[in-house]
Amino acid sequence: MSHKELNLARKIVTNYLKLDFNSVQNWEGNDEPFIERHKEQIFEKLKHFYETEKGHEFAFIAASLPVISGIIHVGSKVDDYKEATKYIEEKIPNADPASVLSALTFIYLVDKGINDPTIKGRDKEEVWKNMQDLVNRVLGQNS
Repeated sequence: MSHKELNLARKIVTNYLKLDFNSVQNWEGNDEPFIERHKEQIFEKLKHFYETEKGHEFAFIAASLPVISGIIHVGSKVDDYKEATKYIEEKIPNADPASVLSALTFIYLVDKGINDPTIKGRDKEEVWKNMQDLVNRVLGQNS
C-alpha cells in the first residue's frame, strides 16, 4: 500500500473513528482502544477468511469487509462515525463513505497486524504478510 493510503487509513482510524487511539476514552469507558482490546478476535476472523478463501483475493476481501464494517460501528461513537463520513465525502466526492471507511480500516488493520510486535515471531506473522501482499496486489502496487 502506498504511504499516502496508509497515512489516510491511520488518520481515519485513529483521529476520526478513534478505534485505535490511546488518548481518548471510547464509549465503553475503557482507556485501551477497541482494536487493541480485540485484536486477537479480529485477527482470528480475518485469518479464517484468508484461509477459507485462499487463492481467491476478492472473495477474501468481500468476506472481510462486513466484519470490518461491524468493527467500525461497534467500536466507534456515532458522532465520530459521522465526522469520518463527512471527511470522506469532502476528500473523495462521489465515493460511498461507508465503503471507503471499511477499506481504509482494512488497510490499517493489515498494517497493524504486520507491524504489531506481539505478533512477530509467531505463525501469525506469515499470514499478516500474505494479507499485506494481497492488499498491495488488489491496489495494483508492489510489496
